[in-house]
Amino acid sequence: MQSKLINNMPKKNIKYTFGITSLCDNGSHIFMLDCDHNYFYEGLIYYLCKLQKRYKMNTIYIIKSLKGYNCFSLDKIHIDLIYKIGSLIPNIDKMFLEIGKRDDIYTLRIGIDKKFICSITPNKMGVWVQSSAHRDFFRNVLNYPIDDFGVWDNSSKIRIVKYISKKHGWYNDK
Repeated sequence: MQSKLINNMPKKNIKYTFGITSLCDNGSHIFMLDCDHNYFYEGLIYYLCKLQKRYKMNTIYIIKSLKGYNCFSLDKIHIDLIYKIGSLIPNIDKMFLEIGKRDDIYTLRIGIDKKFICSITPNKMGVWVQSSAHRDFFRNVLNYPIDDFGVWDNSSKIRIVKYISKKHGWYNDK
């Protein structure tokens, strides 16, 4: 019995990290992608512009991290459409797409290595309602320059998750 208790105790030196999820109040999701491979910035912009126009999306934001880029739009869409759009971009992190599809939620890690680099604003307003809760988090907590272009819901809740990570995060000191 004692060995079971010891095995279930929190282990030291486990790294944890935090992420913001795509899930919205009404069960829809905001658009998120991870481009962790050595992706050419110009190529990423090219594909995002094409897909933004094709799917009538609002502003897409691009964040630089140590390993590549993260992209997100505050458009509230179905998770299957996020997967479909992501699958159309060459060299996208396919594991990110598959895990999100499997778990029915996408998560972007929050970290000090993330830096806002640009936004792609369409010529015409997109057709999607956008998440106010996610806008407020990115704007007020992460200090990203999020615009007010488009139509917004009145949501106020987002989901932040903590998970074990081998690459990033903080050690459990207890």
